[in-house]
Amino acid sequence: MENNKHIKLNEIHCDLISEYLRFCKYQTGQRLKSIDYCFSSILNCRVRSTETYTGDEVKSLLTDLEDVVRGEVDTELTDGVHTNTLFVQQLLAQAEEWHLTLSANISELENRELLNCVKLFEEEQQRKSESQKMSITVTQTKQVIPVEDMNVATALKTEIARLTMENDSLRTHVANQDQDSKNPPPQSVDVQQLESELSLAQGEINRLKSQLHSLLQENESDSMEKLQIVQQAVDTLSKELEVSQTKAAEETEKLKRDLESREDKLRQIQSNLLLAEKELDKKFQATSAYMNMKKILVQKNNQIKSLRRKVASLGGTEGGDDEESEEDGIALQKQSNLEEEGFRI
Repeated sequence: MENNKHIKLNEIHCDLISEYLRFCKYQTGQRLKSIDYCFSSILNCRVRSTETYTGDEVKSLLTDLEDVVRGEVDTELTDGVHTNTLFVQQLLAQAEEWHLTLSANISELENRELLNCVKLFEEEQQRKSESQKMSITVTQTKQVIPVEDMNVATALKTEIARLTMENDSLRTHVANQDQDSKNPPPQSVDVQQLESELSLAQGEINRLKSQLHSLLQENESDSMEKLQIVQQAVDTLSKELEVSQTKAAEETEKLKRDLESREDKLRQIQSNLLLAEKELDKKFQATSAYMNMKKILVQKNNQIKSLRRKVASLGGTEGGDDEESEEDGIALQKQSNLEEEGFRI
């Protein structure tokens, strides 16, 4: 065809690309107008023909103009990217309706040779549009028709629906032929031929239905097999979990018994240690050193008591008795300290 001289696509797709190129060209013109408006706005608002500007003022004007133009260009480029994304999304959504998965080579988007082909295609479409003074409009009914549908069940359902519609139309046609049998037209279709075609179509429908049923049964059998495999895996995991729980309970019980036995041994060791201390204390009290120190303490206490009585007889204070009792306590404390010192020795 004439449209795919530079772009190797069918006529419908070439018309779609041509329409999209015209849309992009219109958008480009609008964006250039917005940039022109930025320059004219700066010139009209801040530049006067009767005034003289210094270098700093010119630099300030150019800086402000740069900021405005940069912001405008950034906004327009972002809008252009979003527009292209929406266009690609429409194509992908239409492909998904036919169970197709499209792919694109992003590295080819900067191929200069292919870009030149697109440029030549646009120029050719522009010349053709100017010569014919008409535009090509892509209708909503022109959609992508896939070469092969990978979903067999969907294809069978579509074919069954088409044959059913054809069967209904043939039945209607046969009924009309029966009504007009008295005055048949000169080029009427043979009723027997229509009935044979109708029976063939019905047989084809039945065959496709049986094929679809067998496919559904195969899918159900595959699903049951997968379900059984999953069930077996779950049972295996449950058994392994039970074994792990049993082992954990046994280990816990073993550790508990070990802890109890260790606590019993600790209590026994503590009791043995207490008995050994008492036995050691008895042995120390039976030694000659302990007995000698005890005898010396008793003698010293007796001497202190006799000295106190002499002091009291010679006219001591009234609190002599209290002092005597206090000194007795001190002596007893010294005795206990000596006993402890001896125990440590």
